[in-house]
Amino acid sequence: MTKNPGFKTSDRACPHCGRMICYKYKSCMDCKKEGLDAKRRLFNNVYITDGCWIWMGSRNRLGYGYFYYKGKHTRAHRASYQIFNTTPIGNLYVLHKCNNPTCVNPEHLYAGTPADNMRDKVNSGRSTQGEKHPSAKLNYKKVALIRALSKEGASQNIMASHFGVNQSQISRIVHNRLWT
Repeated sequence: MTKNPGFKTSDRACPHCGRMICYKYKSCMDCKKEGLDAKRRLFNNVYITDGCWIWMGSRNRLGYGYFYYKGKHTRAHRASYQIFNTTPIGNLYVLHKCNNPTCVNPEHLYAGTPADNMRDKVNSGRSTQGEKHPSAKLNYKKVALIRALSKEGASQNIMASHFGVNQSQISRIVHNRLWT
């Protein structure tokens, strides 16, 4: 029987399941696959405050952390939600109640649809709609003027050329499909 030179057995047991493991590893491969040591790895990258748990590991340009979980790189808040909640989330998003992208506190996270994510973004004032949008040609005063002129019978084509937008844009404003 030949021994693998890179693998030394010891009488060390996996802290999760009790199986014998190599001296090089902190847990057996089955427990790693199941993510049982993920909680410990997560806490190694977290600064816990009274409210948010701040992710101190690597982040993207928007501030969301990255974490290696169950064989792939994922966002840290999503991994945190999956580690602390047993409910499978599938294709749902993991959203922040605190609107802090660096937070991985599972009490601040909830699963939601893309529509929930957009609604949350608008309600918290983080969206670039209306006059906040960088390419906006109108503001709320001009929109109010367009609606007032429309009630007086002004032509949508004339208003469109005056305000530098398309006639269909004026129509959507007048019928409250935009700038509501």
